Amino acid sequence: GNCAATVPGETVERNGVRIHGPRNLASEVPSTASQLYAKNISAFFLHLFKDGAVQISPEDAIARETLVTRGGEVVNPRVREALGLPPAATA
Repeated sequence: GNCAATVPGETVERNGVRIHGPRNLASEVPSTASQLYAKNISAFFLHLFKDGAVQISPEDAIARETLVTRGGEVVNPRVREALGLPPAATA
């Protein structure tokens, strides 16, 4: 599980939160969902990689909006806000 309260193979409730602990999540979703997810991830990486290297341009909305950190700094405005960080300085 992805949290300490997960019980493998069970659904439990802790502090009003329902926690599902499936043993084999992949077998519980349609195979087409897995195929579509894989296609999306593949398209995303092919978009970011050019000539064998990551190419992240501030003008590229897809790269800009999905980038969380750069050079050890949290750069995504929504993530900064969620973490209680001040807005990033603009260059």
